[in-house]
Amino acid sequence: MEIKDIYTEFGYRDFGPLMFSFCKWLEREMRAEDITKVFFLSRDGFFMKKVFDAVTVAEFDTHYLYASRRLLQVASICDKQTYENTVQTMYFPRTFKGSKLIKAWGCSTLLNEASVELKEKIINRNNLLDETEFKAFFEENRDEIIKNSLEEKRALIDYLKENSFEGKLAIVDIGWFGNMQNSLETILSNCDIDCEIYGYYLGVNPESNYFAKYKMRGFMFEPRKHESFYKKEQFFENVLEVLFSAPHGSAVKYYYDGDEIKVQLEDSKYITTESFGNIKKIQDGAYEYCCDKVNGNNDIDEDTWEVSIHNIYRSLTYPKKKILDSVGELCLDEEEPVKLINARTTRYYIIHPKQFIRDFIDSYWKVGFMKKVIKLNLPYASILAKAKAMF
Repeated sequence: MEIKDIYTEFGYRDFGPLMFSFCKWLEREMRAEDITKVFFLSRDGFFMKKVFDAVTVAEFDTHYLYASRRLLQVASICDKQTYENTVQTMYFPRTFKGSKLIKAWGCSTLLNEASVELKEKIINRNNLLDETEFKAFFEENRDEIIKNSLEEKRALIDYLKENSFEGKLAIVDIGWFGNMQNSLETILSNCDIDCEIYGYYLGVNPESNYFAKYKMRGFMFEPRKHESFYKKEQFFENVLEVLFSAPHGSAVKYYYDGDEIKVQLEDSKYITTESFGNIKKIQDGAYEYCCDKVNGNNDIDEDTWEVSIHNIYRSLTYPKKKILDSVGELCLDEEEPVKLINARTTRYYIIHPKQFIRDFIDSYWKVGFMKKVIKLNLPYASILAKAKAMF
């Protein structure tokens, strides 16, 4: 292909082989289980579906399903009932404000009732079960939370029925812990939809509590498979998540418009940013690679696990300056744009070593951060993996 810019080049040479092999693996896995109906979950599944449809035959019945952690978790609260059962199955960052926890319960009115102190309190996700103030607030508003959850569950079930979400089927997502599949399985176990779900993911975290409980597989890694690769991948995981950005906001809520079920999406300023435009170039490059593979215009004949991850692994664990200055500038889709690498100068950190530690902890691409600051060609992913195991 004609290389137009660094983003397209990265997409074609690095992201493309990963996407092609993932989709061919997905095809083989579903054939082995005799599955023809597959649902790609928003938003990570948007680009996955585009590539899958391009590289596979028409026998698969593919769908794009609007879903999000928020939607599925809120709809499953009514089946969990207690504060402990609710927060244990929700995903949160390492530290976050109390307002994020309250929002996760689904009732927007609760934010108005909560005190400023409660909303602004910084929570460590490892201490969620010990947060007595939030447990008390949950119990005080339990009836309202459960009522809202029941309403959202009813709309979700109708949405699934409307989209023929039944029988033997696959769901596809970027993965990691399997929280969305767990929420779906919990909801469907208490409704009149008869379905058998197989979850297929780019990766399943080796510490996932759901891998043994449900039918799920991971391409790059899963429990007892390629776990050593996961120990390095976790230091550039956020980069992979950014690459699957979709051209629409997150799904917030299902609602009824007459007899029709619709999906409320968040307004997304992100899709108008330069960062998203560059992500689109990466995706376009990857898509072109996959089309070239299908049409026989690519000289790489293998689509093995090792070949598929080699280029992107090398680029993200031993990043060159042009990758740091391009991919490292991409932003996450947050309330305020946050760069994957937000590093100060090396000289600044020599004078302020404590700030180096703080910025490293807050960095979304830790390998990239280390290379940008230290500049030496070192095996940063291996060093960080060993350091994490020690501490």
